[in-house]
Amino acid sequence: MNGIYHVDFSSPLGSGSGTVYLENGILRGGDAVVAYCGTYLLDGDTLNARAKIIKHGAGFSILGDATSLAFQGKISSGGISGIASIPGSNLQAKISLYKIAELTRG
Repeated sequence: MNGIYHVDFSSPLGSGSGTVYLENGILRGGDAVVAYCGTYLLDGDTLNARAKIIKHGAGFSILGDATSLAFQGKISSGGISGIASIPGSNLQAKISLYKIAELTRG
């Protein structure tokens, strides 16, 4: 599961892409507008994650003004696909992660 992932996301507010790093239960990532950091747990073929959202760039986030999200996705040979929900909001986003590299030290 550890690795670097390309992530595609879409919501009723728009779509975008970014990069996510998964390592031993820690999630980190970002795109041109937001950074995300949080944790994840594996339960069989399901990944459950919670992340804080930090806006750092000019532009529009497809998650609106959200400062956190909860994600549940199914793991398959093609990656991870699921839905992110925003606590306290009806807004949801479709998220797909595709592993692009292993994590290396050096």
